[in-house]
Amino acid sequence: MALMESLHGRRAAILERWLQGVMETYPAETGRFFTQVKDPFANPVGATLSRELAVLCDGVLGLAKPAEVAPALESLIKLRSVQDFTASQVVSFIFFLKQIAREQAGEALRAAPMAAEWAAFDARVDDLALGAFDIYSANREKICDIRLGEMRRKIFMLEKASRLFDEDPEPGGS
Repeated sequence: MALMESLHGRRAAILERWLQGVMETYPAETGRFFTQVKDPFANPVGATLSRELAVLCDGVLGLAKPAEVAPALESLIKLRSVQDFTASQVVSFIFFLKQIAREQAGEALRAAPMAAEWAAFDARVDDLALGAFDIYSANREKICDIRLGEMRRKIFMLEKASRLFDEDPEPGGS
């Protein structure tokens, strides 16, 4: 597959551009921090984004096994699910890869009769995005269950406290 071989050779540039695109989904100052601070303890979000995007990139390029890709995808989607993003914004970064690959492929590969190879590449990216939607939905459901459980515990505690305060103490205390 000539396309995939060419993209393998451009992996570093693809990954760098993809990471840059993901950082652009954050407010400017936040994206700069995630990019510039390399210490994973001072910047766990930036470290996670860099590490997991590399695994996803390798997965789409056929350089990583699905067993390696699934945890990386889950990690990224969990991270972005609890940030201030809409559902579409959480997974949109995956689709950036299509345009980035075409930019990095160069004119010769874009002009060459490679429709089947591009379709296969696009299908890999789409499969990754569909997996991301599934993970996002499961995470949101889990978050809702946690919130519901917290509300139930609060209601129980309020009802218990209310019963304690409603009990009349015996006058005179003998």
